[in-house]
Amino acid sequence: QVVWRGWERNDPWIFFKCGDYFTNHDHYDQGHLEVFRHSPLLTEAGAYTGGFSGSNFRMDFYRKSISHNTVLVVDPDDPSDEGGQRVYVNQDLGTMEEYLADQGAETGNIIAYDQGKGLCYLCADLTAAYPPERVQRVTRELAWVAERFLVVRDRVILAYQYGKKFLPKVLWHCPVPPQIGKDGFTVQRGEGQVVVHLLNLEGKKLEWVDGFRVGDKLWEMPHVPDNSDPCVGRVEVVGVAGMQEQEFLQVLEIGPVGSMSGKISLSRDFGETVIKLPGGKKLVLTETGAWLK
Repeated sequence: QVVWRGWERNDPWIFFKCGDYFTNHDHYDQGHLEVFRHSPLLTEAGAYTGGFSGSNFRMDFYRKSISHNTVLVVDPDDPSDEGGQRVYVNQDLGTMEEYLADQGAETGNIIAYDQGKGLCYLCADLTAAYPPERVQRVTRELAWVAERFLVVRDRVILAYQYGKKFLPKVLWHCPVPPQIGKDGFTVQRGEGQVVVHLLNLEGKKLEWVDGFRVGDKLWEMPHVPDNSDPCVGRVEVVGVAGMQEQEFLQVLEIGPVGSMSGKISLSRDFGETVIKLPGGKKLVLTETGAWLK
């Protein structure tokens, strides 16, 4: 798990998860990302209390990928298919040696991390979390720039299965209804906001899903704890069914309500992805890392 945070009251907090399955209270949510400024702005859907740890809501929705801000790979021919990561349970291991040797518990690794002036970067390989018949590779990269812009690049290489055209989606769960535009959305809450800019929507689409919904089923929490923030729905960035290699580029601008620094643009330059940010900064994403110019 990685937490990027400031030290002042107005600073944003960013939480990111990538690692291995450990115990039966784990969620199947590798790559999950949360954003907090004054209050949660992007978070998981639902809430946990010991009173309903074995409920159908927790077992079939809350602990699964679909309730988190990560990547799904769905079968669009099956309306009930949620497209989540592998559901794996093993509570019988007696030693750390047995756990380390358990291949099923392998669900993700951070494969690159770099921190420098004005930039923190990481790359996570999430491939092992997904059914191998659906994906060849899934990675999520984060670049935190100037303590304001979080660049998220998701890259998915689909597996080939005869007669199937799998469909990747990137999910963003919102605790309050967002303002949705043609190329992004904004969540405002209290004194904080996050503006999510979607940079390469060609062939993709943006959809809003109310509540705790999976296909045509709408889940309800058994009860809502007083201290919970269970979300009102999710934004889905929907890819292209059957296209083997797909990239999702998102820039999250985190700041006070009403603030937006300016235009964000994307260009490609000799195999590099260049994102021009307000203030003149340019983030360059390569195959192996990121740097500012």
